[in-house]
Amino acid sequence: MKTSHRTILLVLFASMIIASVTHAEMPTEEARQKIQQAVASGDVQTVIKVLPAVQEMWPEDMGAYFQSAEKAVRFLGHPADAPAVRQAVEQLYTEVMDKRCPEDVSLVQAATYFKGKKEFALYLFGHDDMRYEPFYLLGASRFLGEIRKRAIPGYLDKTISFRAAEIRVLDEAGVSFASDLKDPRDIAAYAQALKADQQTMEHDRLQRELFSANSSLTTILLYACRQLHHEGLLDDKLANEVAENARLTDEERIMEFVPQ
Repeated sequence: MKTSHRTILLVLFASMIIASVTHAEMPTEEARQKIQQAVASGDVQTVIKVLPAVQEMWPEDMGAYFQSAEKAVRFLGHPADAPAVRQAVEQLYTEVMDKRCPEDVSLVQAATYFKGKKEFALYLFGHDDMRYEPFYLLGASRFLGEIRKRAIPGYLDKTISFRAAEIRVLDEAGVSFASDLKDPRDIAAYAQALKADQQTMEHDRLQRELFSANSSLTTILLYACRQLHHEGLLDDKLANEVAENARLTDEERIMEFVPQ
């Protein structure tokens, strides 16, 4: 039997798609391995030299991007007495915090973004020599503003009713399991309900990540500003910029943490 011209074209088209996906994944994986191998070498200068590779993972693999960035700064440690290390950490922090969640990503990817970036920012807050620096406060405040813009005020988690739509279809059809559905209309309704429930679960997860990030970042920003204000090191210009970036409420602004 001769292979049709159409079949050949379809096979070639599929091969092109697979090749393009593989090509897109290779740079990201190579970059991740560069960071991993550099950290494994135990040499500070080697890690500093490969830090630009972290940026090669963005935005194709946001999870690996934030994990690799945090792994690098964890290895570099507290850079108070090492100017080259401090400069490298500051630059990486700035590059990471300047990123924004792409508009066209899925709910799952968005949740990965906010979780990974929150954990990176919180780790750097543990550096006593950096948590009070303007570059840290401004980066964290811009991220908090992004979080608050995306979060839904007063959002109630709907996971408690997860699978409600699926169960309703099964009840109406008078069966206990999806495999028992026979009517095409019931099967289609169940598939739609399954999709809706999955969407609900992903939406809930994103809002949970936003709530967690909002709580954590608000706490560390107000704490840092209060400390600086107490020591007379927080000027009004920086305080106001942090407040504007972070979308702080009037109540948060009038607390002694951030002067108006």
